[in-house]
Amino acid sequence: MNIKLNSGREIYLESIWQHQTYGGLLCGVPNEEMNKEYIEDNMNYALEKMNAECTYLVPPVSLELDNIDKKIKRYKDAIRLPYITCFAQFESSVLTGDESNNGSWLTIVWYQDDFPMPIDDAVLEHIKSIDWESKAEGFEL
Repeated sequence: MNIKLNSGREIYLESIWQHQTYGGLLCGVPNEEMNKEYIEDNMNYALEKMNAECTYLVPPVSLELDNIDKKIKRYKDAIRLPYITCFAQFESSVLTGDESNNGSWLTIVWYQDDFPMPIDDAVLEHIKSIDWESKAEGFEL
């Protein structure tokens, strides 16, 4: 999959990994504090497990839980992230002025309600707006 950024640069999807955002949650209700921890854990996962030198988070939207008892909603800030967490490695040509590398790459983390592909339209528009020159890092072959 190729994406043309608003800057005119073309990036391509090299790999993607995804999982259910709350797949390991056995009990309890997602809330703002839990979601912040999930996001932090996922960014650390991208750095450590995906061999990412640099990562970028598409800011997730917070959504209300639809199927929760109204009594619980009154006492808890029952807010969820989209159901699917996505990690993707994108690559592109060398960064401007970088003569020591052969290309550039960036790991992007985002959340959407369905497994990609396709990438959610709002997420895709955000990805297109990324300043690749300042967020990505060069790599050698």
